[in-house]
Amino acid sequence: VLGPDGHFRLALSFPRSGLYHLYADATPQGRDSVVMRFDAAIGANSGGKRPSAVSSDEMKAGPYTVTLSSVRFPANQDVPLLVAVKRGSLPALDLRPYLGAYAHVVAIGVSDLTYLHVHPTMPGAMDMSGGGAMPASLPDSAQVPATMTVHLRLPRPGLYKVWIQFKGGAALFAAPFVVLAT
Repeated sequence: VLGPDGHFRLALSFPRSGLYHLYADATPQGRDSVVMRFDAAIGANSGGKRPSAVSSDEMKAGPYTVTLSSVRFPANQDVPLLVAVKRGSLPALDLRPYLGAYAHVVAIGVSDLTYLHVHPTMPGAMDMSGGGAMPASLPDSAQVPATMTVHLRLPRPGLYKVWIQFKGGAALFAAPFVVLAT
């Protein structure tokens, strides 16, 4: 929430003590986008462990199951990653745009905290040349396909924590994965 003093405030709860890395990704009016990272030590034990193994290619997020076409791919290459969202055993039909896009994909490098934020392309898009680019912002009433393509280019080899954020019905969900760039 933007306060009268110009500061944003956000109420957060953390599942356990540890060192958390919070990212603020914004595009101030009339400026280029900017990403800021804040480190927050929560509780007495502010140490923590980072992921050390690749996850399954399928994760639950509320009533949805999210599946990635792969959790291992080459580093520094444009990888078209398929993301499929099901509700029960069927493709999800109640997906809606979230912040003007089909979904948001955030990847954080486990070793160096590299930050990457991308959106799925339009159905049938083959590359990032612009032909499959999303409109500037989708209306909230737009239908979102249950299978989406995300062009992911992880900059260097290593593990990355990846969240697929999407809106199902009126609620926001995030499916967490750990992928390996080789």
